[in-house]
Amino acid sequence: QRAFATSDLVFLAAPIHAIRRWLDPALTYAALVTDCGSTKRELWRTARASPAGARFVPGHPMAGIGAGAARGGPAAELFEGWPWILCPEGVDPRALEAVEQLVSLVGARPVHMAAIQHDWAVALTSHAPRIAASVLTALVEREGAFVAAGPAFERLMRGAGGSPEMWRDVLETNADQVARALRVVVAALGACADELEQGEVGRSLETLA
Repeated sequence: QRAFATSDLVFLAAPIHAIRRWLDPALTYAALVTDCGSTKRELWRTARASPAGARFVPGHPMAGIGAGAARGGPAAELFEGWPWILCPEGVDPRALEAVEQLVSLVGARPVHMAAIQHDWAVALTSHAPRIAASVLTALVEREGAFVAAGPAFERLMRGAGGSPEMWRDVLETNADQVARALRVVVAALGACADELEQGEVGRSLETLA
């Protein structure tokens, strides 16, 4: 509590359920609170239930280990040029502006999204791809096909696996959107499979374009 009370800005960077547990104490004592969690709706709802909830700016930097290297730069460029999503619904404009300034200082691009919009977007760009990559990696291992895996497979499967503790929180707080994303992907893959079974390749080629 003392650390919160003497801080101008508190960053909560932990698994989602841990952030949610710390959110109310942080808002009680700290002047401004933001987070780096991978889902936003649960945290947004928790903050809205607090009298000081307007001082919480839900945030999600879209970067991680290797982000700098992915663009040929050092790890110090972790956030450089990447979006940092902020959810402005119900947030004090002064709090939002303060976090935006900090985000810009580390080289990231502030991007505004509603909490539900954020959770659907990351279901498509992160959560569902992680599950799909993990399923395919397990299939390749089961079929003894790793001997044929080259650099292309390694790049595609880089997102496979992960910490069960962290991902449990992510999936539990975004289950509906991840399920929706997976069903959309499965439907698209099923259509490709149906066409290929008929000896046609047009739909599959379109996906590669």
